[in-house]
Amino acid sequence: MLRMLTDLRMKNVWEALQRRSKNDQDYSRFWSACTGAILRWRGELKHSAKEQREFYERIYEHAAELQNLLGQSREFQFYSINRLIKDSTVEWLVDTLDAHPYDEASGEGSYARFCLSEVVPSVHNVLMDIAEKAKQYAEQSPVVLKPRSQNAHVHYFVRFLSKCLREYYGQPLHEVVAVTASVLLDDVDIDAGLVRKLVA
Repeated sequence: MLRMLTDLRMKNVWEALQRRSKNDQDYSRFWSACTGAILRWRGELKHSAKEQREFYERIYEHAAELQNLLGQSREFQFYSINRLIKDSTVEWLVDTLDAHPYDEASGEGSYARFCLSEVVPSVHNVLMDIAEKAKQYAEQSPVVLKPRSQNAHVHYFVRFLSKCLREYYGQPLHEVVAVTASVLLDDVDIDAGLVRKLVA
């Protein structure tokens, strides 16, 4: 990542960003987007479209099945995530929010825990959310259609960074993406035309 600051090719990139910059956070967001593109690719499952769909369908099915099983069990009927929150965490929260002193003897700790139970989602809601998100992800196309190809990491970086720049500035800034990819990714020969094709 140091090359972003030392490589002379980045001069035009920083100038292009400066012309569009609204505040200093724009530079850190760009840096984070570049870092995120590289790190996220390393953590990607490298699934094809079919494998990705099947993977998230399995999550959907298991979340729904677990929700159903818990609903049938008397022991789990009133199970709450709130029970997993340690007293020390409740004490820290009370202190951070500058609330009344935490005193378990006076019942204030119990009151704080009660308040948490109103905002901490139930297991049912968590599993519902997981199932809904898994269903959405199953229907999405993967960022890279051929994740095991030699240039898959380049395609991922280009699409990820282009998407971020479009969100920040309303434009994908193909030249900025092309130069940044050339600087950060080894042995990559890429120009704005190729970036345009990849994000089309």
